[in-house]
Amino acid sequence: MIGSSRPVVVSSRPPHLAERPLLSILTPTLNPGAALRATAESLARQTFRDFEWIIKDAGSSDGTLHASFPMKHRMVVASDVGIYDAINQAVFHARGRYVQVLAAGDCFAHSRALEEIATVLDAHDEPDLVYCTATHRPSGTRWTHPARLHDWFLYRGAICHQAQFWSRVCLEALGGYDLSYEIAADREMLVRARKRHDIRTKRVDLDLITYAGGGFSERPENLARLEAEIRRIRRTRFNVVQRAGYGLVHALTLPRWRSRWNDAAPDNRWVSAYQALRSWVRRFI
Repeated sequence: MIGSSRPVVVSSRPPHLAERPLLSILTPTLNPGAALRATAESLARQTFRDFEWIIKDAGSSDGTLHASFPMKHRMVVASDVGIYDAINQAVFHARGRYVQVLAAGDCFAHSRALEEIATVLDAHDEPDLVYCTATHRPSGTRWTHPARLHDWFLYRGAICHQAQFWSRVCLEALGGYDLSYEIAADREMLVRARKRHDIRTKRVDLDLITYAGGGFSERPENLARLEAEIRRIRRTRFNVVQRAGYGLVHALTLPRWRSRWNDAAPDNRWVSAYQALRSWVRRFI
């Protein structure tokens, strides 16, 4: 539930920001080290300024609470039960029309990235969710997404979290992230919002985000739990016919082997060709 706990704000809202900025950028942290400065520097380089940056910290002991950054921010300090609880708390404090989550170390692709997304947010009839393309910085892999969030995509995939720009009002109406999902709450939110509430979405075919990766969901010791949560989403959000049909098609694509193949040889020309073909197909579906 959004705002379920009572965080303590340890720094005031930057006075130069509008009372209701277009965008609130949320960064949940716990001992982020130097990675947080990279995000701050990326934000400081943006030509678009109608946004606020909220750092939701769970009580870092690495100096984060007293560090100075090249980007003004609000620091909210409170205990939480995980990253999605931290995000829910940050949304409770956000004032922007839209919210985006950037983990420590995640950056914008260039200095006009926020300007480009702001133009889209203002030009359209306030969609509930706007999403763009993101690039995994260590590998150079691009996350592309379909123009329409159809059930087949939602069954087998997700939108890169950093590439999502949610209407704050929509997030609040949905009740925030479901904390019974420790790793896949963002995926569950997307499926629930699209299938049960028929949210209005808009894809932006722009490369705006580069993310560091290596987060909680990517750690080898958490993969079994992640797969269990994905199975739970499929069991509770898709009907029997969908599960049977989508499950069969998904199995025929050999997802485990494709993942191992990609990890073992990310520069393999066949892997590159497959990713290019997938990106092209997703432009039309």
